[in-house]
Amino acid sequence: VAVNTRIAFTCDPLLVYDRDGRFLRSWGRDRTGMPHSVRLDPNDDLWLVDSLRQTIDVHARDGTLLRTIGIPGEPGMDDRRFNEPTDVAFGPNGVAYISDGYGNSRVVMTSLDGQYLGAWGRPGTAEGEFNTPHSIAVAADGLVYVADRENARIQVFAPNGSHRATWTHLGLTQGITITPDGQCWVVTARLRSGATPAQVIGWRIVRLELPSGRPTGVIEGWGHMIDVSPWGDIFAAGLEGTVFQWTPAG
Repeated sequence: VAVNTRIAFTCDPLLVYDRDGRFLRSWGRDRTGMPHSVRLDPNDDLWLVDSLRQTIDVHARDGTLLRTIGIPGEPGMDDRRFNEPTDVAFGPNGVAYISDGYGNSRVVMTSLDGQYLGAWGRPGTAEGEFNTPHSIAVAADGLVYVADRENARIQVFAPNGSHRATWTHLGLTQGITITPDGQCWVVTARLRSGATPAQVIGWRIVRLELPSGRPTGVIEGWGHMIDVSPWGDIFAAGLEGTVFQWTPAG
């Protein structure tokens, strides 16, 4: 069931800070429902994924609206509509990959100017099926990594959507990001072995080797989504209105 209630923001939902955490400006109060993810595309434009508004708004860095992908307030599963999208990532092939993940169970491909290019996925537990594709990232080689959250796995796909691998060793993964130099970071929950239904026993932020998925570092912490700045700081956004920041040693 799609939730279409619009949240009445009393402050701007998109806040801009410098790298030291000093507030610079804000915007977006007039046209947002529930901003769930924000990413920069290769043109340095900002894609705001709005789960309740059923849209992805593309803005210039100063907040100017450039285009809207999806139909505001109209959930669906066709080539024009989303149903509570969750995240977006950009491939080296010029394709935007959108995880259409709370209401639908698919990945949608568009061009950077918003033209529909195709989609894959459906509800389920088999390869290429999803139960809440919550976050998405693309590596420099074009492989697409989807945090298939409620299936407690990450699925890996070729740029055209063909299944390549499934990782089940990390637990319940909320957020995933891949830096231009190939660092992969995830926010994931450890699960109690054998528990039915699954029981979370602790959250952590994990760095993974690509394309193997082997953990190479762990930070005790949690968050809903994750990203890494160009200067290497790690940011994890929580649902309670906080953003956690880690600066690598040295």
